[in-house]
Amino acid sequence: MGLVKAIKNVFGNGLEAYQVLKVEDKWKFTKTGADRSIRNFDSKNEAMAYAKDYFDKHEGELVIHKEDGSVQEERTYKHEEA
Repeated sequence: MGLVKAIKNVFGNGLEAYQVLKVEDKWKFTKTGADRSIRNFDSKNEAMAYAKDYFDKHEGELVIHKEDGSVQEERTYKHEEA
């Protein structure tokens, strides 16, 4: 839970936080703090493609992890007001 708590506190902008991370042999796209992942994938590329499509319709923060679990990158997806 330490990593999840740290990620929730990183942004502080009111947006939901999500992650792409490897757990055992699957890459997971998950909402931070959720008990279950949104989707599981065989590759990181598949997980990232799904995340990109997801954020075309939703706002949020995405933390992308390396295979070893360390943070590779953080992205913010916020839609402009028309």
